[in-house]
Amino acid sequence: EKEPAARAFLQAANVARASWEPDLDRAVREAEEAVKSFEVVGDVPNATRQRQKAGTALSELGAYAEAEAMLNQARADAEFLGLHAVANDAALRLTFVFARTGRFDEATRLANELLQAYAANRDRGGEAHARCYLASVYYFGGRFEDAAVESLRALHLIDHSPPYRAALLGFFSLTKMHQGAPPDEVLTMAKEAYDLLEKLTGIAEGEAVVRIAYAEALHYAKQEEAAKKAVAAARDRLLARAAKITAGLSRTRPLLFSRTRP
Repeated sequence: EKEPAARAFLQAANVARASWEPDLDRAVREAEEAVKSFEVVGDVPNATRQRQKAGTALSELGAYAEAEAMLNQARADAEFLGLHAVANDAALRLTFVFARTGRFDEATRLANELLQAYAANRDRGGEAHARCYLASVYYFGGRFEDAAVESLRALHLIDHSPPYRAALLGFFSLTKMHQGAPPDEVLTMAKEAYDLLEKLTGIAEGEAVVRIAYAEALHYAKQEEAAKKAVAAARDRLLARAAKITAGLSRTRPLLFSRTRP
């Protein structure tokens, strides 16, 4: 049996690995166990970080009610502890949850608050991330012009980060498609995103967007056979990820809402 602190950090490493693969159900389970382990040794900051990671994975699984509760607690605890990066990460993910549950006004307000805070602190990476999320809020809310504006602004800030560029280009190509942009322009953008994904052999966030954007762009450009192959590849990847979900949305165990503040 490992010493409690060592076990906690091993579980945290497993969360990172599962999130990258991605094996989201495992990421949730490992993060929940890591929260417990860090709490046992009194490491409240790391327990809070793992709670935020669990909430993020839950949101990716579509368990929005559970994700919102987990992320709200992680955000509140992080703010109390002065863990500003963790609080901001939790808040950003809440904008995604709000958008996916139809609360676009809440999502827009929160994303703009975070955007202003990052800009005031001259945090280009944070600002880029916030603009990506704001663009997605506008997209899901049907505000395609605003989504395109924010996507373009974000692109100028993330040249140093190929994984984020891949996800954003895929998303941007879908936005341009909704705007009726020329097929060649849409396909060029989606192809760049897909090529980046293939080169990186995966990205932590946005892989599904990149794959579906490429398939949609091929269809939009009337390259039907290539589009069918891209759809099949996206389907196979989705099924491979789904096969790893053992508990997923039917979870019956309680979430971790224990007190973590000192």
